[in-house]
Amino acid sequence: MEESCFVVLSTRESASSSRELLADYKGQIVVETRFPFLKNPAWADVFFVKKPHRLEALGYVMLMALLLWCVWERRVRANHKTSGEKPIIDVTGDAKASPTAMVCRHILRGIKLCRVVFADGATPWRLAAPLTAEQERVFRFSGAPASHFLEDAQRKPPVLLQGGEKCPSKRRDAPVDDLISHPVIG
Repeated sequence: MEESCFVVLSTRESASSSRELLADYKGQIVVETRFPFLKNPAWADVFFVKKPHRLEALGYVMLMALLLWCVWERRVRANHKTSGEKPIIDVTGDAKASPTAMVCRHILRGIKLCRVVFADGATPWRLAAPLTAEQERVFRFSGAPASHFLEDAQRKPPVLLQGGEKCPSKRRDAPVDDLISHPVIG
């Protein structure tokens, strides 16, 4: 067995053993694997800002997005682990015992939402089609059960209006086309 030397310099004021310093240093790889997201040309080349302070602000927004991405992944993994359920099956059919946020995003891809106009004037977002079992699991492990997106049984049935008709809402002059849309997640 060969001996080797690994040099790590530290500015810590607290007394740490060599093993603790090395373990902390090697643990940084988890953080550093996230930074390609920020450097990806697909993201970086999309934005054009002229002023340095706007570029700095954009950098902070991107870091906050990265933080939310990591928190979501951590929450899904922790809730999945404590549930003791079988691994999540990704879109390729592979079982993922510790799914990444990217795997979860691909599972949730293609969810269609629509806005329904109710008789009381409310226009909540609803699922256009039922979720798959894996999509429901990802929502549950994320801390947002799919039931948050399902129609409330207490409401009156939806009012079906044709495009261009006036909607019985707070915005009485708004045409239905402005109040009903079909965005896609993913």
